[in-house]
Amino acid sequence: MPAQLGWETTIASAAEPGERMEISGVIYQVDGKTPAPNVILYVYHTDAKGIYSPAPDATGGARIHD
Repeated sequence: MPAQLGWETTIASAAEPGERMEISGVIYQVDGKTPAPNVILYVYHTDAKGIYSPAPDATGGARIHD
């Protein structure tokens, strides 16, 4: 079972080469004004070589925070 993610997470370890990217913001409800509760945001990013995952596995190739 994947780890429970909170409001902040790290996709790549500190040992992995490449520049770190930080994303922040608020996800709003349809009215564009009210913050949406209980939202799950899926983030996809490649490694420094442009590869999403070294090999497909049980996660479908996704990089999952441990």
